[in-house]
Amino acid sequence: MRLLNRIKAEVGVTILINALFDFPTVAQLAAHIGGRAWAGGEGRGGRSMTNPFEASDADYTVLRNAQHQHSLWPAALAVPDGWTVVHGPADRTDCLEYVRRQWVDLRPSHVAEFVAAVSR
Repeated sequence: MRLLNRIKAEVGVTILINALFDFPTVAQLAAHIGGRAWAGGEGRGGRSMTNPFEASDADYTVLRNAQHQHSLWPAALAVPDGWTVVHGPADRTDCLEYVRRQWVDLRPSHVAEFVAAVSR
């Protein structure tokens, strides 16, 4: 419930708890929230808003979780629990290049470790 309350406070969008299961990754949830928050072009209080996950001129950070998955994250937003900043803040292009260089195995680390162990 803290996450849902935080989302509502930060972006002015109310989502149902089942959205956390329907969109289990940060990227999927952000896309879901982004589509709801910015579809009409207005956010909290009727202000015109741009999607912070799509702003080409904004600063971003690159986050990594315990499974070594990476996420491009707007520097202006709080880092979600379970994620750590590993690069930035920097422009979007720089952060995407960092992800391209660093996140070479898209599998969660526990899957990669299991496959490596079975392959021996």
